[in-house]
Amino acid sequence: MATITNNSDCIFPASSVKLPLELVNKIFYHSLPPHFARRPSRALSPLSLCQVSRRWRTTARSMTDLWERLLLRQDPSQDTLTNAKKFTTASALWFEGRKGRTIDLQFDFDFDTWSYSPFNIQNLRNFVFPIAENVRDFCLEVNSEEQLADWSAAQTTGLNGLEAFSLSITERSTGLYSSFPILQHAPKLHILSLSIFGDPLYNPGYLLFPWMQITHLSLPHQTPFEGWHRVIRLCPRLEHCYVGFEDIGDDMDDDPPSPTDLEAVSLIALQTLTVGFHGTDFSPAVFAMVICPRSKSLSIVSEDLDAGFPRMQQPLDFYLRSASTLQSLRLTRQKITASNVLEVLRVASRLQDLFLDCRGDHDLLLSAMEINQNDGCEDINIDHDTLVPLLQTFTLRIAGPSTPYEDVGGNDPPTFSAYPYVAAVVSRWKQAVFHGGPFAGAELFVDDSHRNVRAQIDNMVAEYKTHGFIIRTNVITGIRGGEVASTRDDAWASWRLEHGLISV
Repeated sequence: MATITNNSDCIFPASSVKLPLELVNKIFYHSLPPHFARRPSRALSPLSLCQVSRRWRTTARSMTDLWERLLLRQDPSQDTLTNAKKFTTASALWFEGRKGRTIDLQFDFDFDTWSYSPFNIQNLRNFVFPIAENVRDFCLEVNSEEQLADWSAAQTTGLNGLEAFSLSITERSTGLYSSFPILQHAPKLHILSLSIFGDPLYNPGYLLFPWMQITHLSLPHQTPFEGWHRVIRLCPRLEHCYVGFEDIGDDMDDDPPSPTDLEAVSLIALQTLTVGFHGTDFSPAVFAMVICPRSKSLSIVSEDLDAGFPRMQQPLDFYLRSASTLQSLRLTRQKITASNVLEVLRVASRLQDLFLDCRGDHDLLLSAMEINQNDGCEDINIDHDTLVPLLQTFTLRIAGPSTPYEDVGGNDPPTFSAYPYVAAVVSRWKQAVFHGGPFAGAELFVDDSHRNVRAQIDNMVAEYKTHGFIIRTNVITGIRGGEVASTRDDAWASWRLEHGLISV
């Protein structure tokens, strides 16, 4: 946080109270709105602070942290020319306030409206570009690749401060444009999100992007399997990745690449991978010939319980066998059987955090997760047959599909009983108490149809909770959805938060 070295005091106009300027700095900083609302408004900090008095204005203008982020959002109540003038004035104020330091700049425009206004899309391009060198975090949405090519040509200076770049194109890729030089010189860029329709590399213009230096990559949706495999083979430094797949009809790969058609790729730096599915089954092509020797976290997120987990067992085993350091596994809204999950857990022997939101025979799975015990608690030990012996936290969500079971292939509803669950989690807790095992606690979510089971579990664990056993049980109400979108957005936000590009 910037501080004022002047030892003088600041007088609050409404009173005779004098406060040290360092305290005023903190008050000013905490008066800022959330990062997603840092728009130029006299009703919001920092502009509101500058309206109070000359001393306040001087203090606010001297605090570079107050001007670190700017969101330029179109005001629908004003015409585009008025909006443009406000944007121009605000940009000048914020860049001046940062005094040459990096700035996070975001635009939220209705491009269709701007295209048919006196301040047309060409004028808008001239306002946006060239992007200042000290912009750290830039989000850009354009209508088409033609527009992107035109705008990119206006970037006549290098983006020396750019660390995160999000590009969204509303129209489908044509593959006609061979040059998007917007990122041609961005030596610090390492966080990239591409929200486009189709294969990111179908258009050769994207090959100019600095893939070799990308450590955080988000391909939010409608990513073809072949395009996914081509991209990851360009990113040797990739550490964290989110990729989304959707069923988009005829445009989706009819025949995803076979594992035998691909060369193995070793992503030696990859630590976390999240795969999202919306309206489509998990394809074996996702993990085909992918080796991740340092992976710590794998999340597979689906929008509905009918996503085909059985189809992914073989390639997932391949991935897990290459991930000797995998510590966290999250399978959300998957159609599973106990044998599927058991095979995966036998491979992921170093797993510490497990999150399952599935359908199938949970009783069989939970019975296998129980640690063997003899007559006394002191005899509970982990042996070579124990599943995930290093498990610390276990989260389980039990919920049936929103459609009748006979409409989804005749699958049976979830099999879930109180005793197998309690036996599994309590045996691990006892092992931790008497032998210093790793298990720390459990959390359970059930739908309305399993309220009675939840009540039985609460009664069975009540005594253990008085001795320190940590378990939380919850009832899921309403229809759940948006799992893929929320996971995608959480990943993008957490990466930028981690690198100080946004604040909480």
